[in-house]
Amino acid sequence: MKATRQTAIMRLIVLIAVLFLLTACSGKALTGTSLPPSHVPSESLGNLSPDAAATLRSLQKLDDYPFYIMHYVGDYSYPPTGSILP
Repeated sequence: MKATRQTAIMRLIVLIAVLFLLTACSGKALTGTSLPPSHVPSESLGNLSPDAAATLRSLQKLDDYPFYIMHYVGDYSYPPTGSILP
């Protein structure tokens, strides 16, 4: 009886995984498209640094789902390393 219950649970887990994969995969290739003009910021980007403005302009919609991509432009600033304790 215990083996039958474990088998049923495993089948249920596999079924859920397969259903999840089928719903997650739409069969469409992800292709980058520019945002329509209604989604482009209407404010001036003059108060941003050139790197920040380039990062904001790189925003692209990838699919009909709310899935976007943005490329970071600029240098990463890492926190200082080492101890601050005496």
